[in-house]
Amino acid sequence: MYFDRQLLKAAACINDEVVAFYDGALHVVAGRDDLQLSVTHEYAHHALMSSGVRGPAWAQEGIAMILAGETWWQQPSRLEALLQAPFTSDDMDRVIPYKLPADQAVSFYVQAALTVQCLRHLRGWSLRDLADALRAGHGSGSVSYDFPELEQSSFLSHCVALAPTFAHRK
Repeated sequence: MYFDRQLLKAAACINDEVVAFYDGALHVVAGRDDLQLSVTHEYAHHALMSSGVRGPAWAQEGIAMILAGETWWQQPSRLEALLQAPFTSDDMDRVIPYKLPADQAVSFYVQAALTVQCLRHLRGWSLRDLADALRAGHGSGSVSYDFPELEQSSFLSHCVALAPTFAHRK
């Protein structure tokens, strides 16, 4: 727990907007209105890692956002902006978003949450089903998964069109 953002930033190589992160321990700024949301999000990372879901980054972040009840990413303007400059699938697998410049981090989180919700919708899965599929792909210390949807050029635009149906789905 950190008294303010400056102390949190002094403890790690993160962007100026970060108020919480997980690196094997939960790091959060105290006294914020969104403290419960931050703790829930970061604890979700702990639960995922502890249960064997080590990655990819998009899944870690998207699942944590959904479990925490974050909805800010569903704003139509954010979703439309994402279509102008989406991250590549390689970047979505490996980027550490809280180390990105703030505007890029926001885009990463939007794409991560959208990807998780869209995959769940397309496959009819719960978050547990998605976590189980990711856990099954962790062998020999590497992460692999079978989501051919992510490689389709129309995936994100299709997901943005579906986004209004995700509004109340946890």
